[in-house]
Amino acid sequence: MAITITGSLAAASVQPLGNHVINVIAGQASLSSLSASGSGMALMCVIPPNAKNVQLEVQHISGETACVMNYGYRTENGSLSASAFLAGVADTLVTLSKPVTMSADEANGERRRFITATKVSGTAGAAAVANFQVTYTF
Repeated sequence: MAITITGSLAAASVQPLGNHVINVIAGQASLSSLSASGSGMALMCVIPPNAKNVQLEVQHISGETACVMNYGYRTENGSLSASAFLAGVADTLVTLSKPVTMSADEANGERRRFITATKVSGTAGAAAVANFQVTYTF
């Protein structure tokens, strides 16, 4: 039995979809030194600025029950989106943010963004810690 394979020039114009890899960054953030004014922030991780479907999953594991936190991002030029991911997180439940798509500031040659935590109110204990996981695609 013979197998015949037939090629077509029309198929050459079809572009296959690119591979979409889910990138995962996991870690632990110390929140005990943050001031309630929101002026201090904890750097959680760095991600590329063209990341799509960025999601943050966070769980306060100690010292945060009386402390309210916002989770967002900061650009390289210093602008802050304090509540882009999660706003008013005050308990020990695992919380998953909505997907956020980031676009690069091409004019300023932006190369990265910083996922941050800022304190809104309350008191964080000396051992205030949050576990987090950030996922994103391109």
